[in-house]
Amino acid sequence: MIKRHSLKLLITFGLFLFFGCSSDEIEQKSLGSTSTFFSLQIVDSLQIDYLGELDLLDQNERGEYLLLDWQRDKYIIANSEGDFLYSFILNEGDKDYPGFSFESPAFFKNDQIVFYTLKGLLFYDFNGNLLSKSEPIENNLFFGRLVGKAIFEVEIEDDNYLVTINLSFLREDPNKQSFYDDFRAINLYNLTSQEIQRVIPLHPSSSYLDGRYHEKMRLINSFDIYGDKIAIAYPFDPQIYLYRLHKDSVELLQILPIWEELKYIDRQKERTKETANGRAVEDTSMPNQKAGESQLGKVSLMEDDLVLVIYNPGLPEELREEIKIAVD
Repeated sequence: MIKRHSLKLLITFGLFLFFGCSSDEIEQKSLGSTSTFFSLQIVDSLQIDYLGELDLLDQNERGEYLLLDWQRDKYIIANSEGDFLYSFILNEGDKDYPGFSFESPAFFKNDQIVFYTLKGLLFYDFNGNLLSKSEPIENNLFFGRLVGKAIFEVEIEDDNYLVTINLSFLREDPNKQSFYDDFRAINLYNLTSQEIQRVIPLHPSSSYLDGRYHEKMRLINSFDIYGDKIAIAYPFDPQIYLYRLHKDSVELLQILPIWEELKYIDRQKERTKETANGRAVEDTSMPNQKAGESQLGKVSLMEDDLVLVIYNPGLPEELREEIKIAVD
């Protein structure tokens, strides 16, 4: 049973109200005149005296910040005044691969840091000491940086979970239908039983289920969690999916279409080959994203049922052709 639910979608510079779904089906409402435009305003800032480039990874309930100097592979914990409280550099032996950084870690229980690795979930104190680890999670080594926070600690119906992106599909063959049928976006790790569930398949309306080949990297999603709700955005699917997490299931609440017509490359026009099962397959030498093509980036769930989405709207095909001619 899908409960009635309403959500407002905030996309870079627009605020929109989406009406809820009926008890029988999920509706995809088109936008009317219920838009409110606004501007973003800086209300606070944090100045840190540090020689180097820092990325903000997470903030805990005590108002402490987890920072990373990617060049030095150094993790720093600072307070709300910008004072450094702790810092450490992980031993090379703790890493999946020498010289390779983990995906962005996150605070755990306010006084630990959890890393998501091929060796499992690794839990460290603020001095860089390994406290515990889970069993290895079947996954794929991803040489890149995910968009936004990659690990969330959540309580679902009185059980505690860690929620991470699932990258195991990167091992599979996108030429096969099973790649799309078996795809799951998220890992749910039960901290008590240490069991892992893979949840959230591709929705039937997803643009990835169009019968064509899709490069695997194009399915790496961005997600965010607020309470028991999770929002998921895929780079080349022009809609946002909102779910509610349960212990044994995931409830689809709403599908939020992007109001602006996005500009995608007609990849059928590109050089293709046919597989034995008739699926049109792109030339593997094609880039993951082409100039001028739309792409969804970070999605964030906010207070008051707002969803913030950062995206590139892309360029119309005729403008891309003009740019191509100019370059040639």
